[in-house]
Amino acid sequence: MLRVIKTAQRLGFTLDEVADLVEVGRHRHGRRDVGLQARAAAKLTEVETRIADLHRGDTP
Repeated sequence: MLRVIKTAQRLGFTLDEVADLVEVGRHRHGRRDVGLQARAAAKLTEVETRIADLHRGDTP
């Protein structure tokens, strides 16, 4: 479990977001969770935007 948490943090998820993802994962029972996929896609977009900003020299 710690490896999953650390990997999620390296990908840009906050601890609160990781906790939410873990909680959703516990209640899925093998079912696909579209909401979970949407949250991961939103985080990916956020990370890609931050990378683009860094390439342009922008800082938040």
